Amino acid sequence: MLLVIPLKTTQEYDLSSPLTTYLQNVYPNLYSPSSSSYVKETLHQDILRISTLRNSISSSFGMNNGSTSSSSNNYHVHALALSNHVLNDCMNYHACLLECHHRSIVFSSSSFSSATLKWKSAFSIPTSENKNGDELLQLSKSSNLQFERVCVLFNIASLLSYQASSLVDATADLNVNDESNSASTREGRTKAIQSYQSAAAVLHYIIQT
Repeated sequence: MLLVIPLKTTQEYDLSSPLTTYLQNVYPNLYSPSSSSYVKETLHQDILRISTLRNSISSSFGMNNGSTSSSSNNYHVHALALSNHVLNDCMNYHACLLECHHRSIVFSSSSFSSATLKWKSAFSIPTSENKNGDELLQLSKSSNLQFERVCVLFNIASLLSYQASSLVDATADLNVNDESNSASTREGRTKAIQSYQSAAAVLHYIIQT
């Protein structure tokens, strides 16, 4: 298997409450009696979508209920995440966060201090072990959604790298001298290159952000 970037993991967290509190404090007119029911319902649905996407991502990366297992370094987690369409969830979640950024919403720790977002480094080293033998790893904590956005982007690059590696593995055993396989081999390797290039572009974007 070629290079695969390890995943960052995160715990499930209900973003709906702190997001609602933030909007009520910063944009009280949206929740005033004069505000239409349509606006309030749209806000509610948008907030619910963001929270649902985040929890879908966290549950697929195997760090729930306070667990801090290093299963992110197991390629099975990448495969499971892709089979659950988490790459699309990550992209959609990032699009939501980017829209918040464009609207200057909740991208500073001071204005979003009620939320505590936790992510485990993809390259963490175990510091101790608990009674059950699971690795206990240090977590990065932040109330800044810009940090959240970078973590999601990193996992998009990680999943793309696994996708590329899997495409190479899938074509490695084919007999390229067999005419029926040669086209599939070329197509698979072309898609693998494209996925690696996309992963590299995402990482470059993180550096520039």
